[in-house]
Amino acid sequence: GVDDLVSLDDIADVVGEIDDFNARRITIRVKSGVPMLSYPTDEVLNVATHYGQQHLQGVNEFNAGHTSEARRLLEEALAREPRVWVQRELRAWLVRCALRDGDRRTAGVQFVEIVSSDAETRHWGVAPLIWAPESIGDSLREAAGSWLAARPDPVKLLGASILLLDSTYGDAARQELEGLTRSSNWYVAELSRSQQWRLQFIGDELSSHQISNWQDR
Repeated sequence: GVDDLVSLDDIADVVGEIDDFNARRITIRVKSGVPMLSYPTDEVLNVATHYGQQHLQGVNEFNAGHTSEARRLLEEALAREPRVWVQRELRAWLVRCALRDGDRRTAGVQFVEIVSSDAETRHWGVAPLIWAPESIGDSLREAAGSWLAARPDPVKLLGASILLLDSTYGDAARQELEGLTRSSNWYVAELSRSQQWRLQFIGDELSSHQISNWQDR
């Protein structure tokens, strides 16, 4: 049904069916047979759409700290949800659930699904990249190895982040990360540069100038 309401900066509200909503643009079908409208995402003030009951309950359970129940409800919602852009929202919540449980492999699997659908996703903020030293289990190491060897830059970045300090795959991860700083995907390029900063924490004393430059970026 045509029941989505999109509020835009300096433009009257648009009522229609959201065809897609990503980091760059929102696309709205206002009437059958009429060309879809498209607006930059940074002009979107608010989106009012219908979410299934499991979706809403799952988010509420997550916010209440009930992660297992939230995950169950969100997985049910994902199985029922036909809209691809809402599927990405649900997967982003499942990434949060997995990270809260310390399950980085499952978080990675869900995030790979997100960026496979939309490489410049609105959900890069939940990317399960590693920013501080942590132990990597065999299951996660195996998954990260397959991500590192993947073709899409966002998936490769995820694998490189996880294996950056690994004794076996670290050299390959560092080489891939250096290449990803030149990615045509702005998110991948900037996050790859930031990931490389982790290497400077190993045995080096950071200057105030370095830290200032990082803050600026």
